[in-house]
Amino acid sequence: MTVLPHNEDSEDRARWALQLCFWLGAFLRAYNFWGPDLWLDEYGTWWVVSASTWAEVAKRAINFQGQSPFYFFIVKLFTTTLGEGTFQLRLPSVIFGILTLAIAHRLARQIFRDRDLTLVSVAVFSINEPLIWFSQDARPYALALFLALLSISLFLDFLKSRRLAISLLYAGATALLIYAHFLFGFVLLFQIVFAAITLGWRDLFSRRWLMTLGLIVVLCLPSTSQILHLYQRRQTLDWIPHIVQSIQASSLARNFADPWALLLATASLLSIGIKPFATRGTLRDEALRFLLLWLCVPLVGIGSVATMIGVSFLEPRYILFVYPAGFYLWAWLILHSKPANWLRWLPPAVFIAATVIVSLIPNLVESNTFRHSEKLGWREAARTLAANGHPGDLVIFYSAFIEADLFAAGPQGADVLSYIGWPLIAYLPANHGLNLVTLPLLQNERTDPYIESLTREAAKHDRVWVVAPDKQRDYFVDQTISRYGFRSFHGYLSDNTIKVVLLLRRSSGS
Repeated sequence: MTVLPHNEDSEDRARWALQLCFWLGAFLRAYNFWGPDLWLDEYGTWWVVSASTWAEVAKRAINFQGQSPFYFFIVKLFTTTLGEGTFQLRLPSVIFGILTLAIAHRLARQIFRDRDLTLVSVAVFSINEPLIWFSQDARPYALALFLALLSISLFLDFLKSRRLAISLLYAGATALLIYAHFLFGFVLLFQIVFAAITLGWRDLFSRRWLMTLGLIVVLCLPSTSQILHLYQRRQTLDWIPHIVQSIQASSLARNFADPWALLLATASLLSIGIKPFATRGTLRDEALRFLLLWLCVPLVGIGSVATMIGVSFLEPRYILFVYPAGFYLWAWLILHSKPANWLRWLPPAVFIAATVIVSLIPNLVESNTFRHSEKLGWREAARTLAANGHPGDLVIFYSAFIEADLFAAGPQGADVLSYIGWPLIAYLPANHGLNLVTLPLLQNERTDPYIESLTREAAKHDRVWVVAPDKQRDYFVDQTISRYGFRSFHGYLSDNTIKVVLLLRRSSGS
């Protein structure tokens, strides 16, 4: 048996470790990804792609999602080919989440040119719970993150070689990124700032740069009308800022519910010591400048735009494209740890162990997958209505879509009710015969007259179903019972977030 030289043996172990990280990350993303309940925005995706024609998919994506149809066309392709369901809706995100691991590896090599740091970076990407969550989310974020990393990787290639093929690939990937999610277009701003600082502003006016940036602009011209429509939609719902801020607080907590792994790993890094940072123009300093600009420039850009239009975009899913900069920065700190022996691997080992113990195992026990999930229960609610409802029954539901407050301003079209009610409608038989109406998102002085109209409508029926979380359901049930002589039948309550209660006239049967 031939004994490999030390350096060749080390390279071989590194290759095996990288492959292990990749396949582990792929497994964590793919395992039972169809199991957890769809959450609200995923139902929005399902509603968009449930349209009978591709033109209608585009219309729904632009008018109701405020986004390009690009991602929804991809999902529509999967649902048309494989059928509609949680598996088909989430499968594109799982695929792009796995592909992101490969691009994260390539980008780490470009940034650090260090085998060990590349391994640490891929390990962090592979087991990070928020990235697993987004990779199992039937929304455009996994696609957009993949394209963001691809755009940045090709951007670094373009800085080294101005060949036409590289410029075309870079421009195409960046344009697709903007179509995947408009906010992720701030990656281009970071790239321009970095190029200007590194090469000088004059270089940006070279023929190759102008041609490449011009191509990106031309490719993205069709998206400008969609961005204008999004702004007009915000003007129509002039109370969105308050709603968005209230939603963001819970979402922020959800997506950053497990920062302990990174904090513990950082504490272990500080405990073993960090070397003084270099002050000259070394490769390490270039990597630090690149990562800091990647982290800061898009956040400043998004913050400026948000201030101008009065909406906060500092929700994790909207700034997902700066997450990798944070992960890479943490790996960069590993480069400056004092020990050159096995202690150098202590922080990554702590991160992996803490993630497994604090996040992955509890998630697996709770939801049989490696991500946090909530049991909403829309499917069960629909089954209850289908099995026990009578034709003509009034069903008052709460789905928490922002557009529900439009009904407080006046009657809306059937498509608006279909969109808001899709978490329920998707599981009801086509001939259910039930009368569906929606509660508003918020209960306040603006929506109180509309809620009052719903109680009056309920008074015209002997049987009224209320499908909502505890707070909204109890409020409406109390209003109706105290004023119109109903009694509540709680036999359909469950442990889900969405619960079903039947209101009956005291003189009527069940």
